Amino acid sequence: MRSRATDPPEGQETGLSALHRDVSGVVRHTTQLAEAELRLAVAKGKEGIAAQIRGVAKTLVAWVLACVGGIYLCYALYAGLQKWLDPWAAALVMAGALFTVSLLLLIANTKNKKSRNDFVSLDAPLGEDPVAKERR
Repeated sequence: MRSRATDPPEGQETGLSALHRDVSGVVRHTTQLAEAELRLAVAKGKEGIAAQIRGVAKTLVAWVLACVGGIYLCYALYAGLQKWLDPWAAALVMAGALFTVSLLLLIANTKNKKSRNDFVSLDAPLGEDPVAKERR
């Protein structure tokens, strides 16, 4: 028999203990979910880094092969020019052609960097957008 009218019947828990049980269950499940998400993020991060390293390695190999191919191409052009010109003149023509190509690539790259404007100035005060200020 109950002693007071506010006491719960036998076998039933009070509202506060039920709330505590429910909140504890939510916290436990949220913690498990956060841990699982963290493990997934770490696994994806490791996979992403490995993919980036593979990409850089492939790009490096491609650049080396392109440089070797470019050297052979330049030598072939030089050897071909020697049929009509003296060796020093053929070398001078090849050097001038390579210098011109590299200068054009440098100019194109400089224009590309200026058109992007994707840098952030470290001299700008906080809260001021330097890119928006340049566009005005």
